[in-house]
Amino acid sequence: MSADSKIKEAQKHIADAEKALKTSFISLKFKPDLDSAADEYKSAAKCYKVARKYRECKDTYLKACELYENLKGYFHAAQCLDEVVLCCKDLGAKDFEEIPNHAERATKLYIQHGYHETAALNLSKAAEMVKQDLPEKSAEMLLRAGEVVSVQTDGEQIAAQYISRAVRILVSLKRFKEAAESMIKQFGLQQEVGDSAALGRGVLGLVLIYLALEDVVAANKAYQEWGGHCDNDTARTALQLLRAFDEEDEDECKEALKNPYLRNMDVEFARLTRDIKIPTGIQAPPSKADPPPASDEGTFGDAAAAGSSQPVAAAGSSPPVAEVQEDADDDLK
Repeated sequence: MSADSKIKEAQKHIADAEKALKTSFISLKFKPDLDSAADEYKSAAKCYKVARKYRECKDTYLKACELYENLKGYFHAAQCLDEVVLCCKDLGAKDFEEIPNHAERATKLYIQHGYHETAALNLSKAAEMVKQDLPEKSAEMLLRAGEVVSVQTDGEQIAAQYISRAVRILVSLKRFKEAAESMIKQFGLQQEVGDSAALGRGVLGLVLIYLALEDVVAANKAYQEWGGHCDNDTARTALQLLRAFDEEDEDECKEALKNPYLRNMDVEFARLTRDIKIPTGIQAPPSKADPPPASDEGTFGDAAAAGSSQPVAAAGSSPPVAEVQEDADDDLK
């Protein structure tokens, strides 16, 4: 079927929707038929989508969403917003930036309907759409998805996965403090469900994040608290890093960060090893027993610095007045 015929079909559905919303004393219709109008708008939007008229499709789905929401048909309203998100993706430019807002609104509607897992999945899909162009928003939506699904029975593991994806984005954005806080939440969820293997793999990532923050103390505390979940290779790599940075040994730090095990981590953490500042060690202060540097003023300068009470004659100068007087007295005698 051609695009033109689908556009005409859409226009007919819109006309029927507007008719359903009208009231008439003559026909004794005192209330608008919201159900019929919502369905007609939804049908019109589908026709516009087939015809690739994404602007009209988006606007018509929004009208249907408003009517479904007024009717407390939250699930149908949220589905309309899912379609709006897809339209925004196809339209690009300014509409693309609306995706997070529409996705969040759909999430709230799904939650009102009691579909927490669907709400989180909706956020996850939207986050993936904007990951390249709006990474900050993508991370926010994934953290929100984790929050939404965690209240579900047995939802902790899925929530931890959403948070893990958000952490990787935050690391790539160098928002290390937020990444560390989110990772600790992730560990808590994994500990609740007994997912020790996944928790252990993440501990090394948290150590790297704290080292990127130049907080070796926090890195040590993180390993002390969660390191028991690590396998042998992860534990050995983490301890090598912590020992090198504790001792501020520049060569050992460089060697630890070149560990092949780190290269096999998620790409965001593998790249993080190149951004960690390597300590150069602490310079020892000068010893108190060391003599002060020689003065450019020679012997006179040394005597003056020592606070000598006897003046020292400079080369080629006259003898002191007291010595001249003593020589004269000797001659008289």
